Amino acid sequence: MNAKQLAAWIKEEQEKISGITRQLMEKISIVPRIDHDRWLADVRALFEHYRAHTIRHIALEEQDGYLTPVTEARPFLSKEVDRLQHEHREMIRLIDAVHRDLPGIQAGDLLLLRDICHRIQDVLQYMEHHEKEETLLLMSAFTDDTGEKD
Repeated sequence: MNAKQLAAWIKEEQEKISGITRQLMEKISIVPRIDHDRWLADVRALFEHYRAHTIRHIALEEQDGYLTPVTEARPFLSKEVDRLQHEHREMIRLIDAVHRDLPGIQAGDLLLLRDICHRIQDVLQYMEHHEKEETLLLMSAFTDDTGEKD
């Protein structure tokens, strides 16, 4: 995959995750006063969609994505790539923890509902920050800086 194809692929994947993230953030921003059962079912379904897509996205990044081309293009960025890979594993652990706890929460568990919403918001914010760092890494790796004026 060349740099142009890689950039297009990353952009497309990030747009998909962004759409799911927006839907999930809207859903969990306010726990409704009534009809918790339907709302909770929607949260579960959206989170499962987010989880599946994110885990697949991370796997693709590490297997076929930007990591190898980045270290090949700029070996000095290998520590940054290692840090981002470590964050991938942490993100999956956080996502799996929510996935494990979400089915056990019932509509009447108001404190647990609030807690799980906060945890989901944290995961989404961590991922957003992580994606921005990946974008900066890609820009560093694939932008030729000759030090000359245009």
